[in-house]
Amino acid sequence: MKGQVIRLDRIIIFFAIVSICLFVFFAGPYIAFADYKPLENLYVRAALIALIFVCYCMGVYRTNKKQTKTHTEIDKTLTEEVTSFDTQAAVQEEVILTSRMHKAMAYLKGKGLFSTHKIYSLPWYVLIGAPGAGKSSVLENSSLTPLMDDAIHDGPIQGKGGTRYCDWWLTDQAILIDTAGRYTTQNKASDVEEKAWHGFLGRLKQIRPQAPLNGIVLTVGLDELLPSLTSTERNLTALALRKRLKDISTSLDANMPIYVVITKMDLLPGFIETFQRFNDDQLKQSWGVQAQHQEMSHSFIKGFPEQFETLVNQLAQQRLQSLVRLHSADQAKLIHEFPQELAKLSNSFEALLNTVFETSQFEQPYLLRGLYFVSSTQEQYSPEWLEKSIAKPLAPAPVSSKPYFVDGLLSHRIFPEAGLAALKSKSAVRLKLLMSAGYAGVISLFIAGGFGLATSFYAN
Repeated sequence: MKGQVIRLDRIIIFFAIVSICLFVFFAGPYIAFADYKPLENLYVRAALIALIFVCYCMGVYRTNKKQTKTHTEIDKTLTEEVTSFDTQAAVQEEVILTSRMHKAMAYLKGKGLFSTHKIYSLPWYVLIGAPGAGKSSVLENSSLTPLMDDAIHDGPIQGKGGTRYCDWWLTDQAILIDTAGRYTTQNKASDVEEKAWHGFLGRLKQIRPQAPLNGIVLTVGLDELLPSLTSTERNLTALALRKRLKDISTSLDANMPIYVVITKMDLLPGFIETFQRFNDDQLKQSWGVQAQHQEMSHSFIKGFPEQFETLVNQLAQQRLQSLVRLHSADQAKLIHEFPQELAKLSNSFEALLNTVFETSQFEQPYLLRGLYFVSSTQEQYSPEWLEKSIAKPLAPAPVSSKPYFVDGLLSHRIFPEAGLAALKSKSAVRLKLLMSAGYAGVISLFIAGGFGLATSFYAN
């Protein structure tokens, strides 16, 4: 986890100081300039060691004081009146976003999770997607344990685009920020969403400068990718997501894992019939195309068609298990044709990935970790869907509210990879160099100290 990485540099420095002191004490008498041995006297060595520890303690004090000042400034920023925006609508938007962030931070403070290091003890994720993409439904129907009685949001989800601002979900495994779909699409006729979005990103970086976010979840509803839609219609969401990714990368100066989640998979005829007989353990797995190792976006997209074909073939081989338990010919037909219907979406998925993760030769590729499929709730097929459907179901799909592959995606895929997030800034590079130098220094000093002790032993 990122918090462990941040504490690691202090541990390395501490052991480096201890190693230097041991080196001074044991190897000091053997350091000579001609016949002069400045550290031969025990009291001189003790004084030098004391001076080293005093300097170290002063450095720790200054660092803690600076961090305390930073958190004080953050509190002031979160509570001060917003006056930087020129329109009343923008001011009101920023006030609401800030108040929600302040409420979340106040709760974390009360739980002791807002200190310099504890703020990184839980990973932070942001969910972005068009209005009605299913971001809130994914969180509502997950089995994550909340740290507080309710999420910081508007209330129950009602219809398309339930989130109006930013909903904060403080859970035992992660902190998830569900952003309003309008911040993803952004109304070109007004700059309210744009200003609020950039203000939100700026405050994230203030609160967690070392790692503002541990990952990004891009949600796209299956109804936004129907082959019957024109390429222009399908590209609207993809282009908006690409812009928001660039905003995050630029504002936060970080490269973090990104997960593309296709929601509303129950809209694809045969999905429910295929998976409804899975037990709870099977439904709590993840389902999709996973990136190999720390694969960058261009490598993942290049190999996506082949990996997706493998996924479809596996599904075709497994469908026999579902077919043997059925008594309905209609359901059997849907299950039998489901792999083919899923395969027809391959081009839409590939086009989505190519558009969202398009970068120039001067831009760093994104860390795309996979494309996954989920269904948070299941409903009757709507007339609108039946008109656009790839294959019309022969019987009404069962209505339920059972999450398919949601928990496995969050708990077994996304959260364990929280440590992959990395800053791109010069300060991050300096930190890595410092830690590398610390490792090298500690090893060198231990070797030198051991050599000095061995020399002293054989000399005596």
